[in-house]
Order: sequence, then C-alpha cells, then structure tokens
Amino acid sequence: MKELVFEDLLKEEINQYSIDQRLELIGMKLEAPYQVGVMEMKLNPLNKSELIQMTETVFGTQHALVGFLNVNRVFILTSALTENNINQRLDAVIKQLKAKGFVIRIDLGSLVEKESYICHSFREAESALLLGEVNQALTIYTDVETKALLKRIDERTKQQFQERILGS
Repeated sequence: MKELVFEDLLKEEINQYSIDQRLELIGMKLEAPYQVGVMEMKLNPLNKSELIQMTETVFGTQHALVGFLNVNRVFILTSALTENNINQRLDAVIKQLKAKGFVIRIDLGSLVEKESYICHSFREAESALLLGEVNQALTIYTDVETKALLKRIDERTKQQFQERILGS
C-alpha cells in the first residue's frame, strides 16, 4: 500500500482521492514539509522487511512512508519534520543499519512544501545517488547540485565553455 501511495505521488497528475484513501487504510496523514530519501543497499544480511521496520521505528510511522523502489533501493518520504530533525533521524538509521551489517547509502532530495513537488525531491535524491561519493553514507542534493546542473548541459555547450574559459 505504501509503495502504491508513493507511486501515485510521483505521477504527473496526482489523484488526491486515491492517495487519501490509501493513507487512511494504513493510518497515516501526510503533512508539509516533505522530503524524499533514497536508500541503496550494497549488502543486506537481514530480512528486507526488517530494514523497513528499523527505518520506520526511528522516524515513527506518522512521519515517514517507507517502501521498496526495487530489489536494492528503498524510498523514505518524510512528513511534517524539519530538515535538522530528518538529518538526526537519518544518522540514527545509518548507525543502526551499519551495526546490523548493512552496507547502505542514503541520498536526500530537497525539503518541499507541496505534495505536487514530492516528485522533484525524489528526482533530486536519485541525482544525489548518481553523483554523490560512493563511500559516503549520506549525501544531500545540495552537496551535488553543481554537478547535477553541469550534467544537464549538452556536450557542445560544455566544450565551448571549457575552451573559452580554460583555453587550450
């Protein structure tokens, strides 16, 4: 059910009625601000549902929607938490999971105020995953934002800029 809610939130046009019904079934209400994190597992010695339970325990079921994106990636959608509070809880999650033998990375998008912007926070989290340091446990999109912006520029424009600024 959580995965379905998250999928609905990432769609171009949000079906609010469907989202609200599913949230009611799992006993949760989403409130701004929102932030999306993507957790990637390299090694996972535990049952995968245990990873979600540990994450939900740290965040509390009223403040985070946690579920699988695919076999080795988990989404964390936080609700009604400050950026500082989220970072503290993520540090706790990382410590607990590492203590259990997990090798993970968590990458975080920006804090957003509207449900319709959750998809942007998710895309930023995915960019942070691609552009962040592989051995860094937590990467925030703002840490790799310059790399992300440069990645969007076409090769010809990059080459022209390089030649004009750096010369031969």
